[in-house]
This record gives sequence, C-alpha cells and structure tokens, in this order.
Amino acid sequence: MEIQGKRIVITGATSGIGAETLKLVQKYTGTTILAIGRKIEQIPENENVIAYKCDVSKQDEVDKMVAFALEKMGGIDIFIANAGFGYYEKIKKADWQHMENIYQTNVFSPIYSYQKMLELNPQNPFSFIITASAVSFFAMPYYTLYSSTKHALQGFLDGIQYEKPTHAHIGMIYPVATKTGFFENSVITSKIKEPWPTQTADVVAKAIVKGILKEKRMIMPSMIFRFAYVIGRIFPSIVRWNLRLQGVEPR
Repeated sequence: MEIQGKRIVITGATSGIGAETLKLVQKYTGTTILAIGRKIEQIPENENVIAYKCDVSKQDEVDKMVAFALEKMGGIDIFIANAGFGYYEKIKKADWQHMENIYQTNVFSPIYSYQKMLELNPQNPFSFIITASAVSFFAMPYYTLYSSTKHALQGFLDGIQYEKPTHAHIGMIYPVATKTGFFENSVITSKIKEPWPTQTADVVAKAIVKGILKEKRMIMPSMIFRFAYVIGRIFPSIVRWNLRLQGVEPR
C-alpha cells in the first residue's frame, strides 16, 4: 500500500519504534497521522501530526480513539499497533491481574483494533501492522509471560490470513532486542541481561515502512534473525545452543 496521502494511526508513538516510525511516515506527502501515547507531551505535533492521549489496554479508550480519528481524519487507512510493554521476571506465584495487564495491552488491544478497522473499512483497502517480537517463535527464560503474548499474536496472524477480506493487508514485525526503553520499563526481579542480537529503533521503523509499501505478511528487520528463524525451524537444537551461550540451561 502506498503511504502518500494516507490517514495513519500509530500507537506507542511516544518513544522507541513508534517515535521512529512517526518520523518516517510524516515525510510522505499528504499524510495525516494520529500519534497515540499515554504521555503525549513527548510527541512533536505539526500540520500533519495530531497527538492523542490514550491507554490502549482499555476498550472504551480504544473506541474513543477510533471515534476521534473519524472526526479528525474521516477514516483510517493504515493502523500501526505498536504499543506494548514487557516483563523480565521469574514466574513465582499466581497473579491473575498481573497476567491480565500485559495481555490487555499486548494481545487484546491489537486484535480488537484490527476488528475496528474491519468495521471502518468494509470495502476500502487498509493496512494493519502489529509489532510482535522475535520471541514469537523462540521463547526465552525470564521473558516467559511476554513471550506468551507474542506467541498469541502469531497464532492470530496465522489464522486471520485464511479469513481476512482481500482488501485488507495485515502484517507483523519481529524485532530482536531493540535499543529502546523496553529494558528500563520491564518489571525486573533480577539483574537483567540484554539478549543478543540487538538493533536500533530506526532500523525497525524502516522495516515497518517497507513492509507497508510491499504488503509483507512477516517483517523481519534483523538479517541474523531471519537466518536463525529458518535454521531454528530445521534444527531446534540451535535454539538451546544459543540459550547456553547466554548462560541458561534448558530443563
């Protein structure tokens, strides 16, 4: 899908991948962008960028955000569901609310937003992009809960391909560990060790833009991960070997 002249929503636009994606798409002529975040003071507004405060983990706030987009832009052509957060922790006790919090943001919100896009665009072409993670395929210790949310998104993508209308493009991006505020914002119960490999947020943002333009279903911005994805599916022992390199022994 072309980006020029499109009406775009980006969630999680205050920092990291979302902020870098915002920088790129606003360079296209005629775009109108609704930049979503919980701290919109960090979003630079201009003639084609509107900042909107929203907690996307809440259904009523997503509904209000979509209504606001209709009022201000007349519709949505491209929706980039980037908002999310993670936990770095060891699961030790039963905590329903803890699980619900991350699933509402990382799983319910993007899937519900896709449903809203279907309602808004029963015939008009649209593009819907979800920020997932490399752990959608290769779960890691201490990222167990976070990994489970990304696995859930992958299941959604696999299934929706068979039932989505032909005018809808849905793609998912799989960043490796990205140098953003993720590691500072995660719930840390022990000394965190940043996974390998890493990449910068601007690299991921460029991949998102390319994925929209080429209507890709799976967007992998890291060449190392693309290679690991193929090899890991053929030789699962490679995954265990990588964990051992990081000082973790699978049980």
